Amino acid sequence: MALNVLYFTSLFPSASRPTFAPFVKERIERAVATGEVRARVVVPYTWLKSMGHAGATDSMIEENRQVQALSDQDVCYQPYLGIPLLSRYMSSFSMALCTRNTLNRLIEGGFRLDLISAQYFYPDGVAALLLARHFGVPCLITARGSDINYFPRYALAKKQISWAARSADQIVTVSRELSEKVVHLGARSDRVHVISNGVDEKVFAPANKQILKARYGISGSQIALCVGNLVPEKGQQKVVQALPDSPGTHLLLVGGGPMEIPLRELALKLGVSSRVSFLGACPREIVRDMYALSDCLVMASEREGLPNVLLEALASGLPVVAHSVGGIPEVLDSESLGILLKNSEPASIARALRTVPDISWCADRIRRHALKYSWSKTVERDIDIMRSMV
Repeated sequence: MALNVLYFTSLFPSASRPTFAPFVKERIERAVATGEVRARVVVPYTWLKSMGHAGATDSMIEENRQVQALSDQDVCYQPYLGIPLLSRYMSSFSMALCTRNTLNRLIEGGFRLDLISAQYFYPDGVAALLLARHFGVPCLITARGSDINYFPRYALAKKQISWAARSADQIVTVSRELSEKVVHLGARSDRVHVISNGVDEKVFAPANKQILKARYGISGSQIALCVGNLVPEKGQQKVVQALPDSPGTHLLLVGGGPMEIPLRELALKLGVSSRVSFLGACPREIVRDMYALSDCLVMASEREGLPNVLLEALASGLPVVAHSVGGIPEVLDSESLGILLKNSEPASIARALRTVPDISWCADRIRRHALKYSWSKTVERDIDIMRSMV
């Protein structure tokens, strides 16, 4: 019998942000495709813009706008009240309160709710746990990165996160590093499971670099790629600062965000603007081509869970230059896969960029390593855990 799962997540594409958090949507879709899961997805978004943290994955800073559902009728975009200055601490309660009637209508309409699966720990996971307790069903919470790496620095948020860590029926983290932090926050270790996202090996694969460079009009002796939202904690500014000491490197920035104008100004100030291309938020097909035509992926993040861009780059046969944070060293466990940096300072990045051309990278070996992270294994383990809960 199929499981009836309510996925509760602020990390989900919408009509206004079609390229946002595709890995969550894919993880859910692949679970449904097995035939073992019947899913409904609730995507909370706030009415008001919150003051404070500007992380791209923070659902509490959405701008006030009308969000329209995708074509899938099983996805409900749920507005909730976000109060400026208080949203960082109160969003979980507002999410739960505003969603309760929606779930009542869903159940009254014939959906037999077996469990709730939150795809982000805070505030989503706290709200999902409140709803699960109200409706008398188990709750699974997934920790992905900033939800555990960032929010516990705030005392009131940490109290809520610790309560959810202690109380959730099961917890999934995308890296071992996150699992250790969740246990430190109060979770029982036997309830915490490390299950990374997967990578679509049919989409992300090596291709002819020269043909792709000609198609997109990209030139340079070395193409370095950054994929991610343009926000301070992703560290793209440090990669730009490394370019004066890495002559010949052309930087491609895929993603949009509040740092775009400051980054453009920085590149102009440093005299490297001709070697920096801002591509904005791109469809998956273009992101795929950018991996395939580049010579390395650069990640200078201050904090991470286990970013999917890392797996996508490796599946494309691309070596990675990355700051050793979060779950990144768990994946980059061999020098044949890239260069791990002890810090994300521009000088360190520049040295690595100068080193990349001197190494004979084996694209096939890099790709084989990425294929260990298959979606089929991820979804199989997800479903096994959910079945154990019901």
